[in-house]
Amino acid sequence: MTTRDFIVVGIVAFSFGAIGFLLYDWIEIRFLRYLDKYGEQVRETLDAIFIQVSEQQARRILIVSIIGLGAIAYIISFNFLVLFYAAAIGMFLPVMLLRYAKKRRLEKFDRQMMDIVNTVSNALKSGLNLQQAFEFLVNEMKPPISEEFDLVLKEVRLGAQIEDALENLIKRIPLPELEMMVIAIQTLRRTGGNMIETFDVIGQVIKERRKVEGKIKALTAEGLTQGYIMCAMPAVLGTVIYLLDPGFIRPLFSTFLGWLMMSLMVGLIAVGWIVIKKMVSIEV
Repeated sequence: MTTRDFIVVGIVAFSFGAIGFLLYDWIEIRFLRYLDKYGEQVRETLDAIFIQVSEQQARRILIVSIIGLGAIAYIISFNFLVLFYAAAIGMFLPVMLLRYAKKRRLEKFDRQMMDIVNTVSNALKSGLNLQQAFEFLVNEMKPPISEEFDLVLKEVRLGAQIEDALENLIKRIPLPELEMMVIAIQTLRRTGGNMIETFDVIGQVIKERRKVEGKIKALTAEGLTQGYIMCAMPAVLGTVIYLLDPGFIRPLFSTFLGWLMMSLMVGLIAVGWIVIKKMVSIEV
């Protein structure tokens, strides 16, 4: 860095420091609200995937993400605008990653729903009661099913009614098929009925639902593929142009106007992807 660059960096740092000093109270209130809101979301999401952290640790995850990404971005680019964008991404990156992890866990649980129904049905047919069937499920199945039903059994052993424990399971795993199974169990335990036949019917319903979902995925695959191509095209074309003529595209990464255009492009791509997802998403 030249002397002029050091002077510019010093002026910008002093300006940010002065603004921060003048708006300290306002920034502190907003930042604490951010930590309260998203720290609780991080803690709840980690708790949902069986990773226990305190509220203070969840807040530290957010702070480390903000400072870490901002520092890495500035060390790489020596650009305060890049630092600002990286810190802004760091504010929400842990929440987005954890939501993705939770979504993957729900999808894995959903894929195992037929195994749940078949295992419980076979256990009931062999003469076990419902609680013993759940114990068999915990011993024989892989996570996340074994973890979730083990928690159900722990609640029952601590004195909770099995209906209440299953209600808590629905809150943790909000899947339509699971809710249907739990409602059927709760109804049959109150009114009586053949639970084995009910589980056979639930299994058939889930099987038919899977067939419909498979057909829908096949029909919407083309739209999703087009969306992937359209969203990736700017990055691919930019890389090709950079390899052919680096000087032509370098201002896009080295000037304020270039970064502004990049930000606008990323925002429009994100909006386009959201619209495409909404158009091709069909709820069963």
